[in-house]
Amino acid sequence: MPTIAIDGVNLAYEEQGSGPAVLLIHGAGGAVWDPLPEKLAAAGHRAIYYHRRSFGASAHEPIKDLPRHTRDAAALLEQLDAAPAFVVGHSMGGVIALDLTIRRPELVHGVVVIEPPLHFKKHLTMKMMRELIGAQLTRRTRGDEQAAVRFMRWATSTTDGANGFDATPPDVQAGLVANSPAIMRELDGGTGEHVKDAELSRIAVPAVCLVGGITLPDYAKAAARIKKALPALEVVEVPGAGHVLPVTHPDAVVSAVARVAELAAAEDPAAAS
Repeated sequence: MPTIAIDGVNLAYEEQGSGPAVLLIHGAGGAVWDPLPEKLAAAGHRAIYYHRRSFGASAHEPIKDLPRHTRDAAALLEQLDAAPAFVVGHSMGGVIALDLTIRRPELVHGVVVIEPPLHFKKHLTMKMMRELIGAQLTRRTRGDEQAAVRFMRWATSTTDGANGFDATPPDVQAGLVANSPAIMRELDGGTGEHVKDAELSRIAVPAVCLVGGITLPDYAKAAARIKKALPALEVVEVPGAGHVLPVTHPDAVVSAVARVAELAAAEDPAAAS
């Protein structure tokens, strides 16, 4: 896996296809995207996906600094000569994608966010509080791995009583569990409270938010809050999808990228090339 040196980390990345660039920013679990990059490539895109700092092959001590991840994404786009790009962020990666669009708008043609947990910690429900406190207690008594697994099972739970983590193949689960120190440290950093509503309102590029039809209701509530700040945001519910939507319903993500590309091209024909 090739790497690019960015401020003290060798950021590991992969590319598939050619055409307008699409940068995929993964969530707090890790870079689990298959088969989305292949489908984006087949749709005529240059799909770029990477391991964020301290996750997977991008070895670094765990951090809780989300703005650091925003700066990494910006540097990656610049060093790969991939800007401006369409940016897709899943879960916490969606928070980073929104922050990137705010801080470095010249790098982004359009943005697709998939169930970003933006400002969860400012809108705690009793259920969410129990789960987050439970994960921290598990961390103290049983370690990062058991705590991260508990958290991932809750974060990917669906209304039918299942969860996306347990439905993930064992080899992929092992990769997620290996990220446990990074996952738990990232949870210490909040849920994007540095991203302000007034800043969201100034996003000028096309934006789509995907929400699963059987996911935790907290994600739909977060999407509604983002849309209140950014009325131009298109919120799309994906029937039958949970939080691992990019893996289970990749065609919905490809369609969302096509939608923001269409809107961007209408505003600026150069965005389509």
